[in-house]
Amino acid sequence: MRTGIQRQRRPRPRTAAVAAVIAALVLGAAGTAVLTTGPVADRLWRGRPYPAADPDTAAERLQDRSRRVHADLRAAGLPASPPDPGDNTLRSTRCPVRAAVSTERTDRSAVGVRHIWAYGGMDGAAAREALRRAGEGLRADGWEAGFAYDDEAGGRGGVGARYEDPDTGDVVSLQWSLPAGLLRVDAESPCRTVPGGHPKATGKPVEWTPQAPFGP
Repeated sequence: MRTGIQRQRRPRPRTAAVAAVIAALVLGAAGTAVLTTGPVADRLWRGRPYPAADPDTAAERLQDRSRRVHADLRAAGLPASPPDPGDNTLRSTRCPVRAAVSTERTDRSAVGVRHIWAYGGMDGAAAREALRRAGEGLRADGWEAGFAYDDEAGGRGGVGARYEDPDTGDVVSLQWSLPAGLLRVDAESPCRTVPGGHPKATGKPVEWTPQAPFGP
């Protein structure tokens, strides 16, 4: 004899598994929508902005550091004449977007600054003395030593060193290489956002004219 009460059937395991998969897909789609739209997606795509700084100030700061290094190198026996114009450039550098997505893109609102100059025709002994003098001057001003190498063998290789200013993030690298006997000095500032309204806030590469003793 049947009563009015019926037992409820339990869902079959397969039915429960399918329901769980569907729920996961729905939640995943919702999560994807959140990540690909709105402020979260904007942050992932645009990334974090660089701190703001005047690129003209950075360019002058690098030239001032180059002048001090140049004076130390002259004390080590370098010629007083300025570097060859072909080895003397002061220009902006590319800044990558600081984002989790597509970091190969360029942040056109920011620039770094780089001053490169060089002297040729130096032998190994003169180069080592020049690097020693420059290193002493940089460390005396509070710069921290980074890499250093001395690998002159078989008429190739060279010597070099790198220093960083812990206050500004500026870097100076000195590298002497064979067979040309070229001593290259590379001073570079980190990427910074160009303030809005600045004449150089164009999103385009920037160049400056190096001043004495590197130019007019």
